[in-house]
Amino acid sequence: MSNGFNSPNPYSSPFTSNAPSSAPPPSNIKIILPAVALIVVGSLGLLMSIYSTFAAVFLDPPAIDPNAPEWMKQFQDGAHGPVAATIQSIFILVNIAIIAGGVMMSQCKSWVFALVACILATINFGNCCCFLGLPVGIWGIIILSMADVKQIFDSRR
Repeated sequence: MSNGFNSPNPYSSPFTSNAPSSAPPPSNIKIILPAVALIVVGSLGLLMSIYSTFAAVFLDPPAIDPNAPEWMKQFQDGAHGPVAATIQSIFILVNIAIIAGGVMMSQCKSWVFALVACILATINFGNCCCFLGLPVGIWGIIILSMADVKQIFDSRR
């Protein structure tokens, strides 16, 4: 008895395929979370750097406490003026790069740029953003170093 589909098994379904099934592409959900965290950290750093640049140029420096330690007096004195504005302007660019890297990471477009953004987030000490950026950057580096994540980035090239 034959099922008319040239199958050696008369009880097999006529709709089975002998083609090997390919594995589904890996999910990119584990990429989205650190990417969004990078964007948030970069955005907070950007806002703080813009404010610090504005304050260094346009606002009067606060009064320095005469009872403060010498290193604190020097720190407060160095927070105003053209040097402070230049340094904060550099951190504006760093934070823009972190945001752009987070966007690239969320879209799985440029693995190298996403990795650079994670590294920048770990060393972003412009306005103490390294306290948030350090764990987020390390998390992103760990995620980007996984083989299946690299495969996702390679498949989207």
